[in-house]
Amino acid sequence: MLGEKDTFQSDYYWYSKRVIPEEARSAISRMATGKPVGEIEFSGIRKKLLEVSGSVFAPVFIENRKYLYKGEFTAPSLENDYRNSRNFITEDGLAGFSLTGTGWLVSLYSNYAERGFARAVKDYIVKDAYKLVCIVSEKEKNNGLVRMYEEVYGFRKYARTINDTIVMGEHYGDEFIKKFISENGVPYHIFMIGSGAVGEAADYPRFEDYFVAEKFVEDTVSRRA
Repeated sequence: MLGEKDTFQSDYYWYSKRVIPEEARSAISRMATGKPVGEIEFSGIRKKLLEVSGSVFAPVFIENRKYLYKGEFTAPSLENDYRNSRNFITEDGLAGFSLTGTGWLVSLYSNYAERGFARAVKDYIVKDAYKLVCIVSEKEKNNGLVRMYEEVYGFRKYARTINDTIVMGEHYGDEFIKKFISENGVPYHIFMIGSGAVGEAADYPRFEDYFVAEKFVEDTVSRRA
């Protein structure tokens, strides 16, 4: 299983996933319209990578998130404004990511059965993204998503929160947070920075308030010259 030391594959975080109904696949594919920017290859398949508008990316991501492995660990699209970001999806919309104008990587996802999408788009991501934040929990064994960011993209842990039960309940709703805690334990966030970033923090500070932590990252992390 994902997270076991002897079987963990950093470029295949989304291995155990829900099956996407054919109707949903078709709906996602119909929404996937944009400008081709290149081709990527993983596990023997080749896909065009499209750069798309925020108005395309948001509904494509919303539909994918319903079936995404550990989708509850990926922030809902309403938490991000894709209008001022560079957004990318594969030609059928089953995988993608968004790069904000301020250097954040958000909404990275894959619903492919084949492994390797995360590594296939590495060059696109490390070129422009140098900050990200992960939802994690006390029951998330070995923090698989965090490990993927470390091992595939070279990000490192920079700061974290302690307990985000209240703030996530306020933003995502009581039903969501109750279900999350029952299945995963207490949620918190880990902020990470990439090799293209310079951070002023000397240690790995912990914050009680998510927004204080986020501001700390914004104020102390800059792109490496």
